Parts: sequence; structure tokens; C-alpha cells
Amino acid sequence: MVESETVTGAAAVLQVAERYGVDACFANPGTTEMHFVGAFESVPKIKPILTLHETVASGAADGYARVKKGSNITIPGVTLLHLGPGLMNASANLHNARRSGSSIVNIVGDMSTWHSGCDPVLESNIADIAKINGAVISSKVPGAIVTDANEAFVGAIASPTSPGESKVMTLIVPHDRSWERIEKASVSDAIRRDVSIPVQQHEDQEHKEHHHHLQSPEPGLTKGSVAERMHAQLAELLDAKDVPPPFDTKTTFRSIGLTSQSSIRYAAMLREEFHLDIRPTIMYDYTMVWDLIEYIESRLAIENKNDVANNLSSASSPSRESNNVTKDTTTTKLSPGHAPSGLTEQVQKAINAFGKSFVKSILKSEPGKVGVYLGGDGGIRENLERVCQICRKLGISEDSIYVENAFSRVDRGGGLTVKRCPYFPRDAMAVLASFHTLILVDAKKPVAMFGYKDQNFSSLIRQGEDDVWEIEAPPGGKLEDTFVAIETALEKKESLWRTDIADAKNDKHREKVTRTAKETTLLEKSGKLTPVAMCGAIEKSQPENCVVVDESLTSGSMYWDATDAFSPQFTHLTLTGGAIGFGLSAAVGAAVADRSRKIIAFQADGSGLYDCQALWTMSRYNLNVCVVICNNSAYNILNIESAMQRVEDANKTNLSKSLTSLGDPAIDWVAMAKSFGFRMATRCDTIERFQMVFQEAMEKNDEGPILVEAII
Repeated sequence: MVESETVTGAAAVLQVAERYGVDACFANPGTTEMHFVGAFESVPKIKPILTLHETVASGAADGYARVKKGSNITIPGVTLLHLGPGLMNASANLHNARRSGSSIVNIVGDMSTWHSGCDPVLESNIADIAKINGAVISSKVPGAIVTDANEAFVGAIASPTSPGESKVMTLIVPHDRSWERIEKASVSDAIRRDVSIPVQQHEDQEHKEHHHHLQSPEPGLTKGSVAERMHAQLAELLDAKDVPPPFDTKTTFRSIGLTSQSSIRYAAMLREEFHLDIRPTIMYDYTMVWDLIEYIESRLAIENKNDVANNLSSASSPSRESNNVTKDTTTTKLSPGHAPSGLTEQVQKAINAFGKSFVKSILKSEPGKVGVYLGGDGGIRENLERVCQICRKLGISEDSIYVENAFSRVDRGGGLTVKRCPYFPRDAMAVLASFHTLILVDAKKPVAMFGYKDQNFSSLIRQGEDDVWEIEAPPGGKLEDTFVAIETALEKKESLWRTDIADAKNDKHREKVTRTAKETTLLEKSGKLTPVAMCGAIEKSQPENCVVVDESLTSGSMYWDATDAFSPQFTHLTLTGGAIGFGLSAAVGAAVADRSRKIIAFQADGSGLYDCQALWTMSRYNLNVCVVICNNSAYNILNIESAMQRVEDANKTNLSKSLTSLGDPAIDWVAMAKSFGFRMATRCDTIERFQMVFQEAMEKNDEGPILVEAII
């Protein structure tokens, strides 16, 4: 194999990532990742971003993916991590990424295949660590690294089968797989095969994605054949150990011992065996093995029929070849970040029926008694606008539309106004229980964050099953598909629209929201800096199209109310998984994802100490981030929790308070920022000074990160 015609396995993985639209990799590499470090030279479109701790890398990948996300596009955040300990260090923010539905691909180095099992000091079970937050692919087979990398990215951008499904993928690359030589042609072919799908295959792929419960065939139908070949592949996959008996009509993928990891490998083997486009998520796409057998048989039959027809056509029309469309035009080219999509006739009929039933039911409901609970991608501007338009026609006012408290992303301002569900469970349950009917949009059914003494409930929903509607993406489709079905049904009921009811309520609601926002902004104009004044000052000066990464917790509790529909458009990200130490890292990723936007990291001091190393990365790459540190020298949320739970210091020694106080010794954030390379870092303890400093920070661009320490 001529070296000029090859690339390393590491370079091949990065080339795959580039094809999926990735332009940055958040890295904390070690010995087993050195060939990846060298590979960035050959894939210059992907910029390596060094982080000083793996939690910064995973948090940055989460922020990157959230900002890159659109209503019809998904570009994963990518990390490069060192072995099991590195992945463990990244796990807290990967938990947050999983809860946010962010698309993440972790590239994790491992011991060389021939060295694995010798118990070197850094060896651990990486796959078991990775499974905590998502699916795993271990690239141990020589020459398979391109296919394995493709599987990882396909899994990360695939449409979820239900709200809240993890899109975190981990690709484990043994050291020797990273330096092995891969033919450039095979890399290009593999990438082209996965992201440029022939039209007929694309249509058949849609057929497969939406028929999860196909009728089981009779045993006689598989004579010779697909079932036997599939069983042989399974035997090879399992090395002839513990191979189950031949498939019958009741065989499930789980019953034959497939895991998330082995099912991905099995799908790859079946693709090669049958030359069909079979997704890596087979054990989730099909309930029974027979379902997949029937799909493969039907696909093969269609292709044979097409081959015969094409041969007959060519024989009867000699000029056909010269007039035929070229290969490039007979394929469906997918832009980076776009997965194949589309709906079969059966699924389209199903969601159309859903849309009709939904519209009919809501139009019959009592005005003011229907609530909306948004999660997932429901907060992306295009989706949120459609939700608000649908609700207006149904007579649902804006004050009945709530986003989950720990939301992934909400695009706010610019005429859009929704409410935020309360944090504490009794408050949240009271809000949701005020509605007779509840509509969940791309959201899991909400549950309490904790189970408190005397609480005696977990679910925040009091409505019965018949009074809860769940709007989500159909199998293999997008959330947009369901919106279209509802909008189509609504157009046919124009005479029953309730826009007059919604508009009357919306006018009153907006007056109230505007009044509250003005009070929050203008209530305190001078004197000692307070959380309320800080939130008001931020709202007043934040620029249009900025991104606010909000981990302000108790100090920023008034920020939501300070911003309203009449604020300039901005994107609001929050902590989704409760694992603090997210905000500064996510701000790094957001800034890398879109360097044209001002990023505001609205950060509680205690949480910021978990990932303060992110400040160094901001400085190193001259990121357009303004960090606002809410310094109350305490884990104040724990003080509130302690009071709520009536925790007493029995000996009156204040020992319990020593576990929530950060004031002794005092932490100097300005000095910390400057030590990490910040040229601009300022402390503010009055309203006037904070307003002035923050306004100046918003006016600066391309001058590096800025830190404002707010003493409150």
C-alpha cells in the first residue's frame, strides 16, 4: 500500500467528522491520542480546541451542539478524550448533554488491541463508562475505523425515537487503530456511501424507518435465505459462542443477546452482506427480528424487479444510456448535518389522523383550560413560532405556554413570549394542574427533580392519560412533520378558530409581562448591587442575537422576568441535567460554534469553580465571551434547600453552614481571570458601576473575553 494513497485511522475519523459539518474538536488528549493530534494538520477545516480539563471539553461540545442546532439541521459537538479516566472526568457534562438531547461524538483513545488486557495502569472498561450516557462503538477490527466513525455520527444526528432520547455517541479507538493506514479511496467511498444515498435506496430507507411493527412472515417465506444469512452473520459476530437457535416469529433482538454496541456492528455486517442501507439502530427500529427479515426480503425483491425493468428498458432503447442522468444527479445529496428524512404513506396517514383528532379535541375544550409544556427542540425559534401560531388559532394564549424549567434552548425576544415552569415541584405541579388538558411538545412527561420528605409524588402531571397530548417527531421524521399535519387540519377548520379569544388574553398578558420587566429593570437605579438590579442591567444592555448561557441559579432567578417579548432576539441556554459546572464550558462551545455572536456566560460563583479552567480556553482562543460571575460567596441554593427541608444545626455550631459558604478564604475571580490570560476583568459592587462596566463589555468585540465579577 503506497503511503501517499493512504491516511492514518485518526485522519480518517476526522475526515468523517468534517463531512458531517463539524468544524471544531474540544480536546484533552494523551498518549493514545497522539495520532489524532497529528491528524489535525491534514484536516485543517476542523480546528482543535485545547481544554485544561475534560469537563470543559464535554461541556463545550454540548454548548457547540446546542448553538449549531436548527429546526432541520444537527451538527454534533466532538470531543477527544484520553482513556477511561478522561471519559469519567467528562461524564458530568455528558450527563447534561444527554438530558439536553445534544448530539455529541466522543472520540476516546484506548490501549492497543494487543496490549489490552495486560492490566496497564491506565486501563479501564471504557465501554461501561460510556454506556452511562449513551451508545458505544469500539473500533477494534482492522480496516473498519471509517465505517465505525460513520456509525457514530449517524447515531448522533439520527432523529430520536422519543423525546429525551440520548444522542451521545462514544467512539473508542484503540491506539493501533489510530495509526493504521487506510486507503484514501476507501475513506471517500465510505463517506459517500453513507451521506449520498441513491434515490431509490433513500425511498426504501424511509419505508424501513417507519415500519417498526411489520407483520411477521410465515416460516416458509424465508426458504434459503435472508434468515439463514442473518443467522450466519450473527454467529460470526458472536464468534460462534452462545449463538441462539434459528430465528422464529417471536425472536427479539434483545433475546439473541444484542447490546447497543453489538447491534451497531451487526447492522454494519448486514449492510455489507445484503448491500442495503440498514441503520445502526436496528434493535430500536424493529421489535422482532422477523420485521427486519421481511424488510430485507422486500428490498431485495424491489431491487431485483428494478434491475429487470432497467435491463428490458436498456434493450429496447439503445440511446437510453447516453440520455440517462449522470450518477451525481441520481443521488440525494445531503448537506452536512442533515440525515435522510421523509415519511411513508402509512406514517403520513397516521400523523394526519393525529392532527385531525388533536385539532378537533382542542377546539372543543374550554378556553383557558389548555396548557402547553415545551421541551427539546420546541424552543428553537422556527418551532416556537409555529407552536405560538397554532396555539393562537386554537384559542390558547401565551400565558398558557410554558417551557420546562431546565430547558436546553429557547430562542427568545423578537415578539416571542412564553413562561418558564417553576423549579420547585409543588409550584410546578400547581401550575400544570391548573389546566384540564395538557399538550407536551417534544418533551418528556415532567417529574419532580427530587423527592422531598412528605412530598409523596413524582409526576408533575395530574391530568389523566386521555387529557395529555404528546406532540413529537414521528418515527424517522422531524418535529416539523407533526406541525404540518396539525396546521393542515387547522386550515380545514378555519371557521372554528379562536384567535379572538387568544388575542384578547395575549394583549393583557403582554401588558403584564412588559410591566414586570420594566419594574425589574428600573426598580433599583443606584446603591449596592443586588440580584434584581444585575438582571435588569443585563437585559437592558445585552445585544441583539446574543447567546446567554445561564447557570446563574439563585442569583439570576429574576432574569427570565426581566426579559420579554420586546427584548431583542437572543438565545437562552440553561443547565439541563442538574450537574453544575456547565456554564463556562458551554460558553466556550457556543462561542466557537458562532464567532459572530456575543456570548454572555451568566454564572453562579460556586458552580463556576467546577469548570473555571474554561477561562483559560476562552483567553487562548480570543473568544467573544463576557463572563458575569454572581459572587455571593456561597452555594446559596443549598441554603434554600436546607431551609425548605428544615435542616437544623443541633449543636448551634453553624457547622452545616460551613459546607455551603465559600467566603473563607475569599475567592478572587478578577485575579483568577487575569492569571488565565484575561486582559479585561473588573469587580463591581454597586448598581451604577455594574451598569457601566457591563454596557462597555457589550460594545467590545474581537478584543478577547471579559470578566465582570458582580459582588451581591
